[in-house]
Amino acid sequence: LAKKSASLGRMSISWKSIIFLFFYSSLYAVAGSAPLKNSATFIEYLTQEKAHLIDVIQETKQPITLKKEKEYTAKMKQVSLILTMIEVKIKSLESFLEHENKEQNNLSQRLKLLQQLPIIKEDTTVPERVAKVESLLLINKQTIQLTTESLALANDYQSALIEEIKNLEIWHSTFVLEQ
Repeated sequence: LAKKSASLGRMSISWKSIIFLFFYSSLYAVAGSAPLKNSATFIEYLTQEKAHLIDVIQETKQPITLKKEKEYTAKMKQVSLILTMIEVKIKSLESFLEHENKEQNNLSQRLKLLQQLPIIKEDTTVPERVAKVESLLLINKQTIQLTTESLALANDYQSALIEEIKNLEIWHSTFVLEQ
C-alpha cells in the first residue's frame, strides 16, 4: 500500500507539472508587452519556472516502480502528453527569446539616440528618458538570461522525457517477457 501511494504521489506531481506548464505557458504571450510594473512579476515567474524545470528533470530520473501493465499504459500516456506540452513550451520560449532579443536591440538603439541629444538646462526629460531606457535594458537583459536558462532546461526536460519513454518501453518489454 505504501508503494502504491508513493507511486500515486509521483503521478500527481507529474499532473501538477502538466497543469503548471499549461497555465504558465500563456504568460509568455502577455509578458512580451509588459511595461516596467509587470516586469518584476514576469522575472519572478521565469525564476519559478527555472526551479520547476530543475525539479521535474530530477523527477524523471527516478527509477520506474510500475507493477502492472495498466500502470504502464497510464504512465506512457502521461509522459507523452507532457512531452507534447514541453515541445510547445520550447517553441514558445524560442519565440519569446527572439522577441526579447529584438526588443534589446531596439532599446539599445533608442538609448544611443537619447545619449546623442544635446542637454539643455531646462530640459530634464532627456536624462530621465535615458535612465528609463537603461532600466528597461537591464530588465530585458535579465529576462533574456532567464529565458535562455529556461529554454536550456526545457530542452533537458524534453531529453529526459524521451529517455523516460525508452525506459518505460524497456520495462514493458521485460514485463511482457516475464508473463
